[in-house]
Amino acid sequence: CHGECRMSVVEVIAESPVLTCRVRVTDEGPMYPLDDADTARALGGDMENSLADEVRNLYRDTVSLGLDEKEVKRARAYGGGTGSLGSYDDDDEMPMILGGPALDRLTPATLAYYVASRFDSVDEKLVVLELPTVAERLGRVRDVLGGVSGYLRAERALKDAFPDADKGEKGE
Repeated sequence: CHGECRMSVVEVIAESPVLTCRVRVTDEGPMYPLDDADTARALGGDMENSLADEVRNLYRDTVSLGLDEKEVKRARAYGGGTGSLGSYDDDDEMPMILGGPALDRLTPATLAYYVASRFDSVDEKLVVLELPTVAERLGRVRDVLGGVSGYLRAERALKDAFPDADKGEKGE
């Protein structure tokens, strides 16, 4: 299961000459986008699917609040930076980094990892990785996105209320 599954250390057997442990493998389903959203939903439980829906909506909201038109164009031209999660040839399909339809094809477990991978803070990424269940990881990701979304909404409201404030900072 080298790099393809999640596991936890149950017991340390030896520390020298190499660390040897007994591990428990956790089956969370495939860690790649599936062919369709219905298959991805079938692999999650009710609570996980509900949290995943919240995370998808918050992610899309946060991305739309945080990017200006120039950044959206650059991300589309770059292919969305989807890396190992695939690239999309259809010009009408928004890249996953922008919250496009491909986000719906991720299982709840994979969605939590993908969105957490977009966080700037390494510490926050590690917190998400260390949580033992898919529901806990999705809950943490939802909470982080909710905070970021709230911040971006407040920032946008201030910019709308004081449009000349940015010009003074940039020396224009």
